[in-house]
Amino acid sequence: MSMKGTYVNKTLNAKLDITAADNSNGKGSGTFSIGGKSFGVDLHYHFEGNTGLPTVLQIWSNQSTLFGWEYVAASGSTPDQGNSGIRLAGGYSTVNGTTGFSGLFTK
Repeated sequence: MSMKGTYVNKTLNAKLDITAADNSNGKGSGTFSIGGKSFGVDLHYHFEGNTGLPTVLQIWSNQSTLFGWEYVAASGSTPDQGNSGIRLAGGYSTVNGTTGFSGLFTK
């Protein structure tokens, strides 16, 4: 199974686009967008029994802007043996505050 793809949560107006994923070491990268913010993210994941679904993963990023640093981090899992998406929970922070999120991101 490839983790690559675009995962969307319409309720949150959020998207995780995984553009690189190496199943041999569980490392990947992509873009996470939410609340009008876009973050280049790294990710790390593990397949159950190293064979495929279900999967657990984490994403994270920090970036400097004109207004200071911004951070995003989340952890998640595939909710079942099917390819229904990734359930993520996390948050993003700026100098103006922190916003949490959670939900199912479907491919």
